[in-house]
Amino acid sequence: MTKSIKAPAWSPVQLTAFATIAGDQPSGLINNEVVKTMLVNPVFAGKTAPMLRGKAKNLDLYQSAPVGTRASSNEPVTRKASVVKALEIALSLPVDSLDSLGKGKKDQLELAVARLIEISTLREVEDEENADS
Repeated sequence: MTKSIKAPAWSPVQLTAFATIAGDQPSGLINNEVVKTMLVNPVFAGKTAPMLRGKAKNLDLYQSAPVGTRASSNEPVTRKASVVKALEIALSLPVDSLDSLGKGKKDQLELAVARLIEISTLREVEDEENADS
């Protein structure tokens, strides 16, 4: 019976590249944007983004996206419930009076809030102009 030898998943060259790339970053850590650039590096041929993130995290070289943001873009995450609350405030309605809107599409809810804020701002400007007259 022959004994199989397991090939290492990460070569010494790749591990050294991790340390070098992390050292080149201002924070000294690899983030999601850096992982995207590492994918085109021939040293990491055959590796996927999750594999690179996992190894960087294992080596304590990975900086994850701040809590409450989307990992892909670092944009703040807005919950539909908070959008509905903003609508209630903008419309001067009692709390929880628009709960069923929470089942709507988020982009449509955000559009409604933005439009209400726009209308409110226009009315305030008009009121100030009328008060000055």
